[in-house]
Amino acid sequence: MIATRPPIAFALALIALLATESTAEGQIVGGTSTFIGYRNWTIAFPTGDVEVSQLLVPVSAQAQLTTNLDLTVWDAGASSRLRGGGATSSLAALSAAAAQASLRLADDRLLLQAGVSIPSGKRGLDAEEIDLLRLISLPLLHFGLTHYGRGPELNVGASVAVPWSESTTISLGTGYTARGEYALFENTEDYRPASEWAMNGGVDWGNSDPELEGLFVRANATLRLFGKDQIGGHDVFEEGRQLELGLAGRTGGAGVMWNGAIRAVFKADNTIHEASGTVVSQLNLAPGRALFASGGGSLPLPRSFRAGLDLEWAIVSGGDDLGRDGFSLAVGPSLEWSGDRLGARVRGAYLGGHLNDNAATGDASLHGLSTDVSLQWTWGS
Repeated sequence: MIATRPPIAFALALIALLATESTAEGQIVGGTSTFIGYRNWTIAFPTGDVEVSQLLVPVSAQAQLTTNLDLTVWDAGASSRLRGGGATSSLAALSAAAAQASLRLADDRLLLQAGVSIPSGKRGLDAEEIDLLRLISLPLLHFGLTHYGRGPELNVGASVAVPWSESTTISLGTGYTARGEYALFENTEDYRPASEWAMNGGVDWGNSDPELEGLFVRANATLRLFGKDQIGGHDVFEEGRQLELGLAGRTGGAGVMWNGAIRAVFKADNTIHEASGTVVSQLNLAPGRALFASGGGSLPLPRSFRAGLDLEWAIVSGGDDLGRDGFSLAVGPSLEWSGDRLGARVRGAYLGGHLNDNAATGDASLHGLSTDVSLQWTWGS
């Protein structure tokens, strides 16, 4: 059983207390969400099958502390397992706990954000755990938790939204993340992940309220620039700049609802400065191109239920390492229920795909199953 870490448990309790005391005054609203998800992949190599799976349980809580200040805290626990070649390795622990504050100003046109992650989670990984981490980090496999532990992190950001017309809004933003060192590898010097700058712009068109009829579309572009990863104070790896282009849309209302999204990622070349940077590079999206698409629809049923079908598709190309060139897909049904304060959703999916030729392993086919149950609870006035 996965236990919640004391610092984040205290934060969750504090938010709940604030909400309870403020509900009588009719000032604060909030919500808590969690889900239990399981994903299992079998990778069929010419030399034999490898099975990798993960049980994930994230928890988050959100509270509107004032009319323009929101606070979100979250944590997650996961148990990952790798079986193959007659051997089994596992990695079960909590991830790093984090909190994010958002301040809305100028009639919600200006958004200021600041977040922090405390030094926590599973760190000091041995060789078997690193091998497992390499697999669950592959973008094609879509595991929910790909990094268990972190050092201290601080992020700040600002964005501005300008109405262009009654139905169109243009937004621009920037953000910076600073990351502190921690023991990523067992019996080695501390690892410091690179800092990161992000700049983005977007356009929203339509009505963003999902309860209203009509179409809502969002287009955005994000440029990410990275510093240098260090081990023991020495530069070992430098991730190439990354450009992301996204387009998403959905319909709203009480009838049949449709949604779809597509995200394209273009990565410049990475630079490995020392041999120890090779392992670090395998925990990042390799240079090249990636395309992630999702979509689906749902129809209303009696008693506040909705039934739907979801589809996900991913293509990655341009990398020579295992899992950096190929495709994956997921398709399956969903059932959702919405009440005044509570909501729940159950999903299942068949997983499939293919990893293209790798010098060390050859081609490999992918197949598996995924399922999750999510719960949401809102409280306050």
